Amino acid sequence: MRTFILTICLFLAACQQETVVSVTEQTQRVERARKNLQVERTRLTELQDSLAVRIAENIDLGMSPDAAESTERARIQIQKTVVDASQSNLTHQEELLALMKSGGR
Repeated sequence: MRTFILTICLFLAACQQETVVSVTEQTQRVERARKNLQVERTRLTELQDSLAVRIAENIDLGMSPDAAESTERARIQIQKTVVDASQSNLTHQEELLALMKSGGR
């Protein structure tokens, strides 16, 4: 019986410590998500700013003007989707952290 009680106590202590580590890890995940979002937004801005240059490069490589433009606009649209996904990830990571800190985990 003592072994069982000791096992339960150790398990509960481990769970409490895991929560602290989990909150710390989740805080790090929020920071990574925030940095990733900024990186993806920067990439989007760079793609938008270099649109004319990239279209010209594609034309120089032998693409038709329509294909060159549609290719670059598609890349921008894909990057917008990546930014949206990064924003969603950040929001979810922040919500999970708030829930963990409030003890609702």
